[in-house]
Amino acid sequence: EAAVVSSGLLLMAVMGILFPAVLHFTHTEVHFGKSELALSRFSSCIMLLAYASYLLFQLKSRPSLYTPIDE
Repeated sequence: EAAVVSSGLLLMAVMGILFPAVLHFTHTEVHFGKSELALSRFSSCIMLLAYASYLLFQLKSRPSLYTPIDE
């Protein structure tokens, strides 16, 4: 289950980097320079929200992983 979530986050990060790069190199922008920047900012915000929600979910659902071990 954790591997599926991690691979999903990795795939989303790769797509977030790849889409603005493809838009830049194919020169298919509607407004030159602005579409690429808007897509890059939008995808970075989505990735930041996804990572933050994943981190909060991990901290709240499995608190035993983050407690110190008493020896």
